[in-house]
Amino acid sequence: MSPVYKSALVRKPGSNFAAGLTHGNLGLANAQKAMLQHEAYCDTLASLGLALRVLEADPEYPDGCFVEDTAIILDDLAVITSPGHPDRAGETRAVRKELEGRLAISTIEAPGTLDGGDVLRVGNRFFIGLTERTNQDGAGQLQSILEDRGMDVAIIEVRRFLHLKSGVTGLDDDSILCIEEYAGHESFAGIGRKLVVPDSEEYAANCLSVNDHVIIADGFPQTRSILEKAGLAVIALNTTEFRKMDGALTCLSLLFSQAL
Repeated sequence: MSPVYKSALVRKPGSNFAAGLTHGNLGLANAQKAMLQHEAYCDTLASLGLALRVLEADPEYPDGCFVEDTAIILDDLAVITSPGHPDRAGETRAVRKELEGRLAISTIEAPGTLDGGDVLRVGNRFFIGLTERTNQDGAGQLQSILEDRGMDVAIIEVRRFLHLKSGVTGLDDDSILCIEEYAGHESFAGIGRKLVVPDSEEYAANCLSVNDHVIIADGFPQTRSILEKAGLAVIALNTTEFRKMDGALTCLSLLFSQAL
């Protein structure tokens, strides 16, 4: 069973989008194209029944559109993160301001660091990746918060990716889309269904499952076929500019089961 989402929080990319952080070598991102791709993303979420709250771009934070990294949403609770790169630390302020009064708020405190891209939820199970952006302290703080609310938590060392969800994302309460490495990982042994992307399409492992549809990056036909053969309704979106900046589909929104 998939969760039903009613609303989403997004943040527009700004004119200095290409000045953000990146490990890639895919060329210089085009801010105007990123804005158009973001509009298409927002239109898709709206078409799937989500009411959008849209934050304007902040020129101080060129990575600010990757709003997923700023908070973990757990039903009526928002855990405000402690982003692992110092250039992104201030991104949480606008998100906290937007969510205060709507949800209960907890905070990951320094010296803990935690990016939302390292936190995967599959039903009542959470998986937290240890990466260059999320340290053991930050992961441990979130683990305590989640376990106090009855969630199962596994902490996973991530070796090859910036974030855990670069290689695995949830499809429903007992299904994931993932790279081969995670299909055989002991932490995911209890997941009932694992759909594996081809080695040549690893970027497509980051998908966004929303209200009986799966949004994937355009240009990955084998992954699309795998999902459709599994009976899933697929929407493909152009994410070329976000990929240049180490971003993907889950990075661009925070999803909520209630109206904001």
